[in-house]
Amino acid sequence: MSGSRRRVAPAALASGIAAATLVGCAPELGACDGTGALRVAYDPDGLAMYEGQAQLVRSCGAGAFCHADSIAPGARQGVPAELDFDVRLAAPDGRVEPAEIARLTRGQFRALLHRHAIWGAVSAGTMPPGGVAGAAALEAAPPFTDAELAPLPGLETPEGRAVLRNWLACGAPVVERPRPRDDGLPSDGQVVAGLDRTPPEPVWSELYARVVAPRCASSACHGSERESELDLRGEAGSLAALRAREGSGECGGGGRLIVPGDPDASLLVQKLEGAPSCGARMPVGAPLAPTTVAAFRAWVAAGAPD
Repeated sequence: MSGSRRRVAPAALASGIAAATLVGCAPELGACDGTGALRVAYDPDGLAMYEGQAQLVRSCGAGAFCHADSIAPGARQGVPAELDFDVRLAAPDGRVEPAEIARLTRGQFRALLHRHAIWGAVSAGTMPPGGVAGAAALEAAPPFTDAELAPLPGLETPEGRAVLRNWLACGAPVVERPRPRDDGLPSDGQVVAGLDRTPPEPVWSELYARVVAPRCASSACHGSERESELDLRGEAGSLAALRAREGSGECGGGGRLIVPGDPDASLLVQKLEGAPSCGARMPVGAPLAPTTVAAFRAWVAAGAPD
């Protein structure tokens, strides 16, 4: 973020958005370029979102901070519940999870309802917030690119702000999933195929470099010993920790994180696949693509070698 932009505390920012919405003092959004609003960005696994949707995911906490209804109150940074803008995909494949579909629909509705206030805060430079909270949100969010791997411009740039403005002006369209629902029913959001990116090889060095380090070892997640005492900084240290640890906290008694040769009994695989015996799916806010999860499963099945 540019140091020249004005920043406010998250709680004050949330109050400002709400006030602007109530009194109607937020700036107009301008014209809609429908074609531009449907330009696609891709996360590291090749899953697609519309560029404006990706801007909101990346800058508003990626489902792990601030503007998401599934997070602990302390991680909301004072953001009121009515300002949840969680528009992550409902599923990374065709699976039907009613709660996730409802979450995406709710996030889209709220983004549309507060679109003028969102644009007012972004154009004024008060959203996303700066400081520790803003840095943690960006660090936890996946980076987005276009099909040629060019980075999606951030909201600190005029280009990034133009993307968000146009997306809001066009009704905040959202991608729901990369392929049709498994039950054959129509999706609420759009179905947009992902980008065929080569999944990581099922070897620890590549799994760590491509997935664990950028997606899990942030300071707000497993970049310290605070989060379930599981520190995932460093390739060798992370592997030793995963091999040695059992579940803790709400997963106390939930089994070992890795049971070499038995992925079904490994809490790590359960959490990545979204069906853990305890606790939440991981990574928080940004599930991995099925092909990436399959690489972890194959690695554990092979004995989780180093």
